[in-house]
Amino acid sequence: MQTRLIRLASEEWHLPVEQIIHLFKEADVLGYIEKCYGIFHCEGDEAVLEDITEFLQGKGIEISA
Repeated sequence: MQTRLIRLASEEWHLPVEQIIHLFKEADVLGYIEKCYGIFHCEGDEAVLEDITEFLQGKGIEISA
C-alpha cells in the first residue's frame, strides 16, 4: 500500500518520488498508514491519499497539485 501511495502522490502532486519519500518519512506518513491500515485497506487509494493530504495539512504541510 505504501508503495502505491508514494507513486500516486508523486503523480497527483507532480513531485519526484524521492521528494515524496522524504516528505512521508519527515511527517511519519508511513507510520500513519500502518496505524490506520485497518480502515485504509477498505478504501481506494485516491481516498487514502486525500486522508494523507489532510494529515499533512494538520501538520502544517501544504501540498499544491
